[in-house]
Amino acid sequence: MTGMSRSPAQETPLRDGSTLAIEITEPPVSRSCDWNRLCWWPLIREEMMAGTLNRWMQAPHFIGRIDGRIAGTMCYYAPRDTRDVGALQFVSTEERFRRLGVASALVGALVRHFTAQGGRALYLCTTNPVAGRLYERHGFRFHAGDGMRYLAPDAEDFDDLWFAGGGATTIREAHWGDLARLCVLYNHPDPPWLIKDSLSASFRDTRYESHFVRVMRAADDGNGAFLVLEAPTARVVGAVAFRRFSTFCEQHVAELSFRVGRRHFDCVADLLDAAAERASALGIGQLALMVAAEDGEQRRLAESADFVEEARWPRRLRSGGRFTDLLIMLRALTPPATPSKPRESFYGERQPWQEKQAARGAPGP
Repeated sequence: MTGMSRSPAQETPLRDGSTLAIEITEPPVSRSCDWNRLCWWPLIREEMMAGTLNRWMQAPHFIGRIDGRIAGTMCYYAPRDTRDVGALQFVSTEERFRRLGVASALVGALVRHFTAQGGRALYLCTTNPVAGRLYERHGFRFHAGDGMRYLAPDAEDFDDLWFAGGGATTIREAHWGDLARLCVLYNHPDPPWLIKDSLSASFRDTRYESHFVRVMRAADDGNGAFLVLEAPTARVVGAVAFRRFSTFCEQHVAELSFRVGRRHFDCVADLLDAAAERASALGIGQLALMVAAEDGEQRRLAESADFVEEARWPRRLRSGGRFTDLLIMLRALTPPATPSKPRESFYGERQPWQEKQAARGAPGP
């Protein structure tokens, strides 16, 4: 492991007259530090702290110390190549240093760093009303679910520019640098589909950030894929992901979820076709898509890519003060002639040696 990248400490006076020294550190981070404190997502903690994800993601960590003792920490994740969008994460203040202005000083330093790097939109979530008011004082506004967003002073037209039509689009594999870009796509109110991402249980009024980590990790194990639709200047304006079911009897079926910005609806069929091609290569013979019955627009887009409504689950979803049905739409692919994975590779199934033991019968007395 190479040495950590650190900036000189910035000193900020606090309410009680003490001084907060703020150090900005980027992975790789020494194991002598508390990795559990700096990254709360166990699915990527090892890779993030070891610097394995540096190829795709910039992850400045802001560590505040008072008299050499850690008083608070936070970080943001941004694409390594553009740094225009970010996700503020893992805000923590030690109990004995609370109500001194530690978190406010760290947020201020983080926002200044983000905008100095060319950042335009910064996303976060909170369920703490005190924290919510603090973020509002630093320019964040409630945006989607329990999520908030900060726009740089010159970024009032951010959404219009991000989702603008025109220019060629490309379909590529998602990578870890897309975390904040997918926040932009999934936290936007349009299209207003009730189900934003069934794979991670994200709905219309849910913000999206750790959801990306779960879907991305699931695609890493060879049982699915995560593709994005990229517009010029690295703007992700669409995404599709699928995951194979996890039993021997269902391994030929995968659940799929997609979301695309309205100005790029003409690319939906191509995006879903690319996912179908990838699924076929993995030995998947059927794709299943969950659509809320009230979202006729999404249903029609799926139909343009050969998805057909095959079942309806009445009153499965609650939408506002009423219920709506869940549509199960399927797309048939070329089914594999034989199972892609042997029965014994699935949890709970008999291993070959157990079959032999069972065939011989119970041993005598």
